[in-house]
Parts: sequence; structure tokens; C-alpha cells
Amino acid sequence: MEFLLGHELIPGGDNAFTGESLISGLLHLAFSTTGDLAKRGILAFAHLAKGVLDHDAQTAVSDAVVERAEGQLRLRLDHHTSHVEDRLDEFSEMIGKMKQEMEGGSASLREACERVKGAEAALAAAREGIQESAQLIARPGEPASTASTLTIETAPVRVRRAATLADLLQRQVLVRGATLNSESGEPLGEGALKDRAREVLDEMDRGGLTAPEGGTVELAKILPHGDTVFTMSSIEAARWLLKPTVAKPFARKMGMAAQVVERTYRLVAERVPVSFDPRDAASLRAVEVAHKLKTGTLGRAEWIKPMERRFPGQRTAHLMLTVTGIEQANIALKGLFIAGRRILVRRDMDEPKRCARCQAYGGHFARDCKAPHDVCANCAASHPTSQCQVAADPYSYRCANCEVDGHAAWDRACPALRTRVSAQVNRKADSGFRFFVTNAPDTWVSDEEELARAPPPPTVWSQVRHRFDKADSDHRPTQARLDTFLDAPRQPANTVPPQ
Repeated sequence: MEFLLGHELIPGGDNAFTGESLISGLLHLAFSTTGDLAKRGILAFAHLAKGVLDHDAQTAVSDAVVERAEGQLRLRLDHHTSHVEDRLDEFSEMIGKMKQEMEGGSASLREACERVKGAEAALAAAREGIQESAQLIARPGEPASTASTLTIETAPVRVRRAATLADLLQRQVLVRGATLNSESGEPLGEGALKDRAREVLDEMDRGGLTAPEGGTVELAKILPHGDTVFTMSSIEAARWLLKPTVAKPFARKMGMAAQVVERTYRLVAERVPVSFDPRDAASLRAVEVAHKLKTGTLGRAEWIKPMERRFPGQRTAHLMLTVTGIEQANIALKGLFIAGRRILVRRDMDEPKRCARCQAYGGHFARDCKAPHDVCANCAASHPTSQCQVAADPYSYRCANCEVDGHAAWDRACPALRTRVSAQVNRKADSGFRFFVTNAPDTWVSDEEELARAPPPPTVWSQVRHRFDKADSDHRPTQARLDTFLDAPRQPANTVPPQ
């Protein structure tokens, strides 16, 4: 390079390695007359060309490496950028949904608060309406109040729970003896029985017995003793199935010995004259006619206490009535005339069962009792009740349940029994009501309201006051005195009448 610069074959500075400078140098060398100069110049140009080529190759390699690296980096950056953008879009969409849900939740919460306020206002109005209705009913001598504007939707929660249970019970139909077997000979399960009942309804529909619109079997439950309870889709469908013209073909298709049974309600008629014969069907029909009940409503009547256990001269006794139809049962609960006497009728209370062996309210009977020995129901001693020596002495009674002297285990006023009855009433939705609860507001009367509307018991003064009020006007008997006796004319003892 110094040789080329010294002989001015290439220019100095930055233009020494350009293509134009190399061409210019070669042209000067070509027109040179010195052979040695040409030889050495060509060698110098060869070295310079090699350096230029090496530099160009290195530059090309570095450019290629840089370009490839930039391409890879650009691809990775593009990938990460697209991934980040996708995640950002997802997060943005998620945030938007959460925002919408929060806005919707806030709106729902506001609506729920408004509904709660409305329900509280409706409940307060319903309570006032019930109180006003109770006051109107309780006032003697006043005309009956107009139809209540209450509805089941505005009724208290306790009433709605009882009405819901009553609706479920009215949609249930009991079928006894529905013993259907599968192809393997095994009894059908609840699901198969439901399907079979639906098939039977379809067959009856094709035969001309059409159920109410939407009437079908929703549920089948097999009871422990083998009977089956079918829950229909509506009360109308259940009543349709209970019709004799429908129940007979349905029972025949469900089994040779099957029988469709209508739900019954047990009532207690208090202080019925013992002259009434509950086994006489004509007497029961007369009660139905007198109160405009459907024929056959009073399906069964029997004395609660056996007749042989009555005391001498007993004139009245309690009667157990079995009534079909919830509306008919509510009519009977308003009171019946039996044997010429107005009779108070109440719902039968399902009291806890007491074991006749250990006397405990444990939900078992004597045949299943596991107590080590018998317990007397009168004195709580360790012997059978039939062998009690103090049965005729109430002062020696002792309760085996509450372990208190003064009453026996069979006493209905036993605190242990009352506690269990109260707990059972609180557990059962339709307990604690005067009537069987339906959608009609006049059946929503609770036992507490009925007791509050009852007149107070008569006092001693109210029973004897009329005697004091008439004391001055009544004739006063006078006692004979001695002087009046002596002044009275005497009649001879042996006076013979004139002939």
C-alpha cells in the first residue's frame, strides 16, 4: 500500500480503496515503461485486492449475521407482542365482563332490596288485615265481614309453608297393592313405577279417559309397607284420578289387587252423646245432609275410648272422625250437630308414641323395646303396669319420664309429653292451625288466634249475680213463730162431720 501511495498509483485518504482508485492505478501501471515497477505494482495491487476482498467478505458475513439476528429478534418480538396483545385483549374482555356482572349484581341487589321492602310492607298489611278480620269475626251480633283481599303470595311465611305442604298432599294419590315386577321377576323400583304409571295414563287417554291438561305423574314413592304414593302434576289431575270411573281402570292396569285410595283427614269430635251410634251408616249420612257435606265424606267414625272402659252414668265421649277431602274437613271443623247437640270438632293431634313397656317417648313400641325390665306407668317402679299395687291411689303416682310425683306416665298433662308435642308442632309445617291450611284466607287461623278470640271462662260472681239482682223482688219465705201458731184457730182432732 505504501508502494502504491509512494508512486501515486492510488490516491490518499478515504478514497484509496474505492473501485475508481484501483482502476485508475491499474491504468497508470499499464502505461508505465518500467518492468520492475509493473511487477511490483501488480503484486501490491494483488495484496490490496485480497485485503479489499477479505474486508468485503467480513462485512458481508457480519451483515448477514446481523440481519439474521435482527430477523430472529424481530420474529420473537412479534410473537411476544402478539401474545401480550392477546392477553391484554383477554384481560380487557374479562374486566368488561366483571364490570357488567358487577353492574348487574348491583342492579339485582337493588331490586332484591326493593322486593324485600315491598314484601315487608305486604306482610305488615297482611298482618293488619288478619287482625281486623279476627276482630270482626270475634264481635258477636255483627254481620260477617266481606271477602278478604289477602292472597297466598302476601301471606306470612308460616302460612305459605303450610299451604305448600297442603298442596303437595292434595296432589298425592295412594295406590295399595301395586305389585308390578320386571322381566327378571324383581319388584319395580320407584322410577320404573313412575314410568309405568305414565304409560297407563297414556293408554287410558287413547281409550277415551283424558286427564286434565298437563296432568301426569311427577313422582312415585314406595312406602315401607309396600304401598305406593304417586304425586301428580296438579290437584285437578289427582282429583281426576280419584274418580271411580278413572280409578278402577288405573288400578286394574297397575296390578290385579291394586286399589286407589283418597287421602283422609282425622278429626276429633268432643263430648258426643253416647246415644249416637257411629257404626250406623244412616246416622253418618244424616250428619252429612245436615251440614251439606258430600255423600261419603264421613268415611269412618269410632269412639276413642273403648265402650267397656266408660264409667257408670257417662253421657258423652270423644269421637274420632275420618273425613275425605280437605274442603269437607274444614267445613266439619266449624262444628257439627250430632245427636241433637252442637259438637266442637278439632284436628287430631299426632302425639308422640309411648312405649307400653319402658314408658319412654322413644318412637318405638313394646315389641321392639330393648329396656332391661318393665317400668310401671303408674308408680315408675320396676314391674309391669298390670301388677301395680297403687293403681287406685293417685297420690302415689310417679311419672317415669319426668321423674316427678303427682302424676302418672300416661297423664296427658305430663310436662315431658307437652314438651315433645310442642317440638313436634314446631317441626311440622301445617301444625298449630285451627283448620287445614289452603289458599283460602279463612283457613289461616292459628291456634293462638283461636284461643285469643274465645270468650273468657265464667267467674263465680257471673254465675250467682242474677240471684242478688232479684233478691228484693223474690218472695221471701217466712218461718212460723210460736205466737202465730197459738193464735191460729184449733181444729178438733176427732171432729165428726154433720150427718
